[in-house]
Amino acid sequence: MSTPTPPFLSLPPHITSTSVYIPPPPSPPLSIHVSSPSSSSSSSSSQPQPPTSYPTYHIFFIPGNPGCIPYYHTFLTLLSQTLAEKNLPNTQFHVYAHSLANFCSGTGEDGNGNGNGNENRNGNGAGQILGLRQQIEYVGDVLDAYLQAHGLRSQGEGDVRVILVGHSVGAYIGMEILRAWNGRGGLVESLEGGIRDVEKREGEGGVRARWQGSRVVGLVGLWPTITWIGKSRSGKRLGWLTKIPFFALMVGTLVRCLTTLLSYGTMKTLVKYITSMPDDAAKTTTDFLRSPSGVQQSIYMARDEMNEITADRWNTDIWGDATPSSSESPRSKLAFYFGKDDHWVASHMRDELIAARGWRDEVDDDRRPRMEVDQEGVPHDFCIRHSATVARKTAMFVEDIVETDRASSLGTK
Repeated sequence: MSTPTPPFLSLPPHITSTSVYIPPPPSPPLSIHVSSPSSSSSSSSSQPQPPTSYPTYHIFFIPGNPGCIPYYHTFLTLLSQTLAEKNLPNTQFHVYAHSLANFCSGTGEDGNGNGNGNENRNGNGAGQILGLRQQIEYVGDVLDAYLQAHGLRSQGEGDVRVILVGHSVGAYIGMEILRAWNGRGGLVESLEGGIRDVEKREGEGGVRARWQGSRVVGLVGLWPTITWIGKSRSGKRLGWLTKIPFFALMVGTLVRCLTTLLSYGTMKTLVKYITSMPDDAAKTTTDFLRSPSGVQQSIYMARDEMNEITADRWNTDIWGDATPSSSESPRSKLAFYFGKDDHWVASHMRDELIAARGWRDEVDDDRRPRMEVDQEGVPHDFCIRHSATVARKTAMFVEDIVETDRASSLGTK
């Protein structure tokens, strides 16, 4: 099954259930683009072009499951504001986020649906239910489309710097994109394990091509599910259900039948009553439940997560160690922020990973990733009520990545 091709990305001037545009703070130069697969295409002249006088870091956010970006609207806004307040000298940030495929395109309060969130202008991939591997490739294509839409995919010229930020399984997706990229200046290794036919893709006008002059300088994982998700409390409960034949299809069909019996307003009220979510999160959840394939997509992808996210699959060229990188490019700086009592991450597996891969002040330099455990009791779904706390912490990690990147560029590390 092929993955749907993401549309070239636009900056919608309004907010819907599937796309938002947040104007940037006035200084320092910084902008946020938050979109979803249903964003309409626009000409490149409408895209803001980053000033060449500032080093630009493109923060690319990858959501968890369900992969609906509207859940993270407040978090991304606060992240933008916090980075602006840090006032890093001669630095600008562009924060971009994109929904995963097929998740949130429900009918809004006006009764007008936006269609399948993955329907593109050519009709390719409409209605497809994607596994984890295909979602990873889709996110890689979205990142490439973002760079193309902003005129950033240079041919060996320029210095495009990307920082990946992922929540939950979004952190795993980010690590896999980083593994494919692998510090060689472009995404040349297929996420399916082979080597992409770069020249052929270029000739066909596809978006999957080598990104010369670009590099992932860092990755931040928030409540990351990057190893043994099936051993977590929720993983154990969900794991056996996903083994039932056609479970995702059955639940998805049942939810779709129920949503046809309830008005949008009634369903949103029920969601708020049952979950005690604030209004914006309840609206996003309602849109997700009413989407053509969101529930089925979520469960289908969760099944793949249970099967695939097991043992640590990345080597020291990704994780980092006390030796210099074997690549010509500096290693990407990694940071992970775990929940203290995360029902999607088994505490003993988290502690084993930190012991094996994390930075230890007494014996290591900063080539290993920073791994911290939250002590403020923030839950896994931080974007519902704890966006401010996590935005501040994420901004600290981003600042550390920028400082490390600058030091590496100057040859001081």
